[in-house]
Amino acid sequence: MEKLEIVKVFLQDSIQLTPRALDIIFENQDIIDKIRNFVKERNLILIDENIFSELKKEEVQEIKILYPEEIVSYSVEDVIKMYKERFEFLSTIIQKKL
Repeated sequence: MEKLEIVKVFLQDSIQLTPRALDIIFENQDIIDKIRNFVKERNLILIDENIFSELKKEEVQEIKILYPEEIVSYSVEDVIKMYKERFEFLSTIIQKKL
């Protein structure tokens, strides 16, 4: 999407962009919908480069909780076995290619 198209998308929602914000959005076009929703919720009319730091603060990060019974310990033999299997698998592929 070109910069002009990005500006038009935001103008449809009566939202204006600063030149720096436009550059950031142009480089990260996958966040356009997220930004539009964020701005609409707060009834903002101007997006500047500071909005991105606020957006990052609002994002909820997934936290994974590990219970002691879920933690698996590996022995040296397990690691050696894994690498040996990986080596054998890759070596067969290489031999077929040659």
